Amino acid sequence: MAMLVVSMFAVAPAMACVPQQNVDAENLGGTTCSTCGSGSYSNITRLNSEELANNLHVVLNSANVKKLTKELNSKGYKLNLIDSRGVGLTRSDGTFVEGVVLPFISEDNSDVGILAEVNMHKVSKVVAVLINKNDELVPTFVERLTIENNIISTEKMDVPLNNVSSLSEVTTLSYTKCDACQDLYNVACAVGCGLDVALICLIAGVSTVVGGLACTAIAATVCYFIGKYGCDPEAEYFCTQYTSYC
Repeated sequence: MAMLVVSMFAVAPAMACVPQQNVDAENLGGTTCSTCGSGSYSNITRLNSEELANNLHVVLNSANVKKLTKELNSKGYKLNLIDSRGVGLTRSDGTFVEGVVLPFISEDNSDVGILAEVNMHKVSKVVAVLINKNDELVPTFVERLTIENNIISTEKMDVPLNNVSSLSEVTTLSYTKCDACQDLYNVACAVGCGLDVALICLIAGVSTVVGGLACTAIAATVCYFIGKYGCDPEAEYFCTQYTSYC
């Protein structure tokens, strides 16, 4: 397996005068964000209990989800079904899609979950994501598990605390790492952080243009700094001053 190692974080510069604070990044916002997405996606909405239940029925019966669950169990992570949640959004082509997060309990500070897109009562995309954190809850690396032809593949990307200029997966001219940072920041501040933001990477198609692993790493970066500084800055300022993506 090829190891992808990149520099992900920038230490907040001295000119950034926002004081540190302990922010509940997973519960920052409400349930919708009609303006998030910069045209690439919009109308983000948290699924209600009935919509979530319908999607969970589909997801939990997926062979690929079962296989990924077994793989995560083998690593010591246990499914936490009661905290499952879902998101719907409209893609740029007008298609409305839904996705769910199946969170797993971790004993090592990791954020772990299975992310699935549901389309026409079938799981159309599914990945497992692990965002490893150290004792100070700083993300150190991300892993992404995918399935093809019944074989699980794992990608890993380090997340050291320095500049992000070598995030080589983000290379498209039409949608850059700066775009991804601002989009995911706005989403996180509107509907909450955590694995929900990584789910946006999957179902909105962001992972297609910036790379799935890179998008997950950007999501981890954004949520880490939101946890430190909150959502007071504008997205452009946030992504320029705190993460150096712009």
